[in-house]
Amino acid sequence: HWSRFLLMLTGLCAMTLMTGYRARLFTLLCWVLLISIQVRNPLVLDGGDDYLRLLLFWSLFLPAEQQKQMSVPGSCLLLQVVSIYFFCALLKLNIPEWRQGGEALWLSLRSQYSGNLGLQGWLSTYPHLLGKLVRPIVFFELTLPLLLLAPCVRRRLVAVALWFSFHGFVLLAVNLPFFSLVAMTALIPFLPSVFWDKLFRLPSEVAFACSPARSVVYAGLSVLFFAYISWWNVAGLKKDAPWFHSWAVIAEVAQIHQRWRMFTSVSPEYRWDVVEGQLADGGRVNLLFRRAGLDINEPRSYAERYPNRRWWYFLHEITSFSSDVFRLEYENYLCREWNSREATKLVSLHWQQL
Repeated sequence: HWSRFLLMLTGLCAMTLMTGYRARLFTLLCWVLLISIQVRNPLVLDGGDDYLRLLLFWSLFLPAEQQKQMSVPGSCLLLQVVSIYFFCALLKLNIPEWRQGGEALWLSLRSQYSGNLGLQGWLSTYPHLLGKLVRPIVFFELTLPLLLLAPCVRRRLVAVALWFSFHGFVLLAVNLPFFSLVAMTALIPFLPSVFWDKLFRLPSEVAFACSPARSVVYAGLSVLFFAYISWWNVAGLKKDAPWFHSWAVIAEVAQIHQRWRMFTSVSPEYRWDVVEGQLADGGRVNLLFRRAGLDINEPRSYAERYPNRRWWYFLHEITSFSSDVFRLEYENYLCREWNSREATKLVSLHWQQL
């Protein structure tokens, strides 16, 4: 009941924020409530969750009133969005398969949730074509985000349109709805003032209600946090940076930690989980999602084996840790749930990764 109340409260604050009433206060409430939801189970989160949390974080420092001129916090928000794609490309360059071309994109698509289904499955049937696209994609991620900062209105509009189309393609081809929609929303601040003038007919001058002292504080905090985040992303390119971990407490407290690894997974392995339960009457069942029968055959995609992407993230994470503590706790949960609901009791459990 408490979780449902928090979800309802978060939705109410989000709708109030959309109206513009007490924008900074309700941005703060939405940010805190979103963090309270995400930290309950970080094992099911993906890049879209981090993206949304960071957008709310930077919105805390934005001017609460309309302005014609770009503010320092606004500039930091735009640079945060650009840095996502820039550092994602740099992480790809650290991976030999992406740096040298070849099967990197094909392996990355194959390891995604939708696997061989739909448009993603159709693209996977052309590994040679995908191999030709590896280097252009990295170049695209390195250079096109910079056009989002172009002072020329037409170039910026073209860049926004290209990035919007790119995320629309990712939405359709790779089945990443949440991340794609958040990324599309993040493009809105890049639209120039000319666009908003024609759309809403804003007055030529808008009063600045925030006090100068408060504006300086917000600007100073924005610069400090952006410098820290930039340092965090640069350090994240290295596998071992002990000086980086000593300052990680700031990112954990403010929940601004980030590492943009979209499509960097190039493992040739295609693994799926089977949790076999042995019953007291000698029968065998698949305890994972309580499906009838024990199917151990290779699925066409993860989407055929897992109810949704969140479940895929969760099971992938608990089986990837060097410690088995999370997996053992989930196994105990599966046993308790089965024995509390079924007449034929469970006597043993065997987790397999095939």
